[in-house]
Amino acid sequence: MTDDEDVVGYGKPPRKHQFKKGVSGNPSGRRARSKSFDALLEQQLDKKVSLSLGGRKVKIPLRQAIVMKIASDALNGKVRAQEVLLKHMRESTKPDPFGAKAYDDAIFAELTATLAPKDNNKPEEE
Repeated sequence: MTDDEDVVGYGKPPRKHQFKKGVSGNPSGRRARSKSFDALLEQQLDKKVSLSLGGRKVKIPLRQAIVMKIASDALNGKVRAQEVLLKHMRESTKPDPFGAKAYDDAIFAELTATLAPKDNNKPEEE
């Protein structure tokens, strides 16, 4: 046993027990990690859904369909959808494409006050 290849000991297993060239010692690999809620949500929002637009069936991502629904509801007079859109427009870092002015908030507040039912228990503010 003078050959270095036949020496057996710590860190030197017998030749027949060594890994073969090109073969992994862990063929099944590491277990898949569980996905976070954010990753699962992103995955669902990127899935395509079928919609009928203008009489044609189209497939669009779910996130786009949600935005279209909010915009449609806002256009149809649903106050909550309008609030969501206006809040997003205010907080957006992009320049405002509509040229919204400071007095738009006052107009919207006045509109909301006329549409919202008045609470009879609260004294009116002057």
